[in-house]
Amino acid sequence: MIGIETNQAIPNVESLFVDKAKWAVFESIGALPNAIQKVWHEIFTDFFPNSPLKHAPVPDFEAYFIGDTTSLTYVCDVWIPIILK
Repeated sequence: MIGIETNQAIPNVESLFVDKAKWAVFESIGALPNAIQKVWHEIFTDFFPNSPLKHAPVPDFEAYFIGDTTSLTYVCDVWIPIILK
């Protein structure tokens, strides 16, 4: 699903309410898609196995910002909902 954050209903657009959560935010730096794929890999092979946290039952988000997504300095984020194990 691709979306925008809003507090208002938009005609002819499906809405998804996301429950309140705590988030771990991971920064991706580099050309897409390789840079963000690397971040996802590190989240599930390094971060979660080595932390007291687990994935919460809330959707994940990728936040993309204005810029050249092919640049080695492009920055975007991966937001993962977390809870204690």
